[in-house]
Amino acid sequence: MTLSWRTRLHPAAVRAERAEQQPMRELFRRHYADLLRLAHCLLGDRPLSEDAVVDAFASLARAGSPLEDPDVAPRHLASAVIRGCRSRVHGLAREHALDPLQAIDLLRMSAADGGLPDTDPGAAGDPSEPGGTLHRLRHRQREVVVCRYHLHLSAAETADLLGVTRGAVTRRVARAGQSVSALEATHSLERRFRDDLRALAGICVTDADVERALERLAVLRRGVRLWSRSRSLP
Repeated sequence: MTLSWRTRLHPAAVRAERAEQQPMRELFRRHYADLLRLAHCLLGDRPLSEDAVVDAFASLARAGSPLEDPDVAPRHLASAVIRGCRSRVHGLAREHALDPLQAIDLLRMSAADGGLPDTDPGAAGDPSEPGGTLHRLRHRQREVVVCRYHLHLSAAETADLLGVTRGAVTRRVARAGQSVSALEATHSLERRFRDDLRALAGICVTDADVERALERLAVLRRGVRLWSRSRSLP
């Protein structure tokens, strides 16, 4: 019989581990729902979004980032989630030999059908479906639209979060507008972006969802620690 990570540890070790992780657990409960909605705005696929958020907490905790500082933690976590979503889009593009725009469309089909399809992605998203306008954007354009209209950041704050110049933010917003300019006759682009982001951010996140994700984070961090210890043994 294969034992779980938890049953391999002495109860006292489990209690000590929980006490050590309590600040992280509280931070996770406080920010998980907002970060999941951010990831879902970027990816449109809930399982991948959940993975991106858990991985963001794990990677920043592993790197010793100042997550316990309430003034710093949200920005660090949001930045890590955005990077994680970008990595998933690029990884999907490499895996299926697509360009990033086609990978975004594949994610759209995945969210609609309950799994990644075997067929090539079709045309850009239907603007009448939730997030349809956003599916027409390249991922870096989508990042700035999400920062500007979902996180309500200024151009300067968006540039700081994404690690780019203000000029790059302005250019990407302009190109995003050009990508969906056909919709401008009936709706302003800003209103359309806000409506689509509101739809994508409207996912339900229950307390049970948070606790399940928190348990996944605990298992992931425990596995990393045990792997690190095993490498240090003679």
